[in-house]
Amino acid sequence: MNYRSALFVVLLITGFSAAAQDCYMFIPGDTITILKYDNFNNKDKLLSTAERYVKETLDDSLQKLFEVVTVVRRTNGKEKYRNQVSMRCKNGVFSINMRDYLDQDLLEILAESKTTFKSSWVVIPELLDTTKIMPDNLLEITSVDDESTHHYTLRMRNRRFRGVEKVITPAGEFVAYKMSYTMNRRTFELQQTEVTEWMVEDIGVIKAVFYDTEGNLRGTTMLSEIVKKQ
Repeated sequence: MNYRSALFVVLLITGFSAAAQDCYMFIPGDTITILKYDNFNNKDKLLSTAERYVKETLDDSLQKLFEVVTVVRRTNGKEKYRNQVSMRCKNGVFSINMRDYLDQDLLEILAESKTTFKSSWVVIPELLDTTKIMPDNLLEITSVDDESTHHYTLRMRNRRFRGVEKVITPAGEFVAYKMSYTMNRRTFELQQTEVTEWMVEDIGVIKAVFYDTEGNLRGTTMLSEIVKKQ
């Protein structure tokens, strides 16, 4: 392990040891915070906006569960779709249901059909290490309409922690964990996307950048504002 990698591990062990008794949370811990996002294409044109908030939290003896809603709107303000997923704190580890990684195109395909999901949990390790590749994750989707049944898969692989960086967004300046991964989506054909995202404790993703396999920019998502419900 090189010095830079070792430093990140030490920071996470020593600097956040108290929080390790619960979870490193990558979502607001209340139901009044709204995260607002802007989604851009590769030409920096605004395609849509989004709002994300915790709808409710559920506690039992085994875990703390968060039901998180994301509402995506067209540039004219009309709702495009909404998605509700689960995130959890269990045994001191924060994880995200793989359904949260469904992209806008696939969500629109599924909107008019009866859909079932078989999903894994994307774990954010308690100790992030730049020298390690995190386990793959898989989402299997079965979609039934009036005429046929379709099967889709979404696979996350080669997920890595890249380090800690300072990131400036319209919502402010943050010190964020930089992550990267490859997303393979199989619908009617296989599509591969390379993703880099920056995550902040008690917020989640503040910036995400998407590339094709040749390194060409596909789009960007940016945190634009953090507001409180009135």
